[in-house]
This record gives sequence, C-alpha cells and structure tokens, in this order.
Amino acid sequence: MKHRNGFVSNSSSSSFIIGIAKVDVGAPCDFIVSREVLSKLKLKWELDFTENNGEYTIDVVSFNGDYVSCKATDGDRIIYMYECEGADSDFWEEDKGYYNYYKIELSDFSKENIEKYEKILALGGEASYGAGRNG
Repeated sequence: MKHRNGFVSNSSSSSFIIGIAKVDVGAPCDFIVSREVLSKLKLKWELDFTENNGEYTIDVVSFNGDYVSCKATDGDRIIYMYECEGADSDFWEEDKGYYNYYKIELSDFSKENIEKYEKILALGGEASYGAGRNG
C-alpha cells in the first residue's frame, strides 16, 4: 500500500460569478435587511457586512477577493448570487504551460447564471465574474 506524506492540496481552478442588488417591496428576494436576519447571514462565508448609523454595506466576496457591494437599511429587500463553475482543465494552456485565468468571458458561464447576472445589473446592482484558484 502506498502512503502519502506531507501536505496534499485539494485546491482547484474555478470561475466565479457574483452579484447583489436591492429590489422593490414585493419582489422575490434572498433576504430582507434587518438586524435579526443580518446576524444569521453573517455566518455565510461569502457575505461581509458593515454598519454605519443604521445603514449597512453588504459585500459579496469571491474566493479570490473580488467583491460587489450594496447599501441597505432595515426593511430593504436584497438579492445576491455567488456561483462557481469550471475546473482546472478549463484554464490550462498546454502550449504555454500555465493556467490562464484572464481568458474567462461571461459566455463561459451557464445560461442560468448569465440570466441571474444580467437581472442583477438590470436592477441597478453590481455584478462581477472572474477565475482563479479556489482553495
């Protein structure tokens, strides 16, 4: 039996697509901003919150540090997305011998995630995408 010694990494390459927007009252949303809900959402690793005199800044942070933000107050309705797709082979460039994370384009994502991304932008929110090592 072969035994491994030392550190074994399970990191891999991935692409990410993130976004956040405020939506009108009555519209479908991921959460309604309130102290109670925010305390539960702070447990989600992809969200970061700061408060200043009753106004919250909510960031969706990707695995490589890119982020999008939204300002909100109690009662605002928020939608957000954090999706990862892809694998190492999607970024490997054999002729160059390295991973090229800059070749990612919006069209590389699933139709469903592109639609979410475009919806967030249409609502006046912020959205971003990219690629890198995710672990």
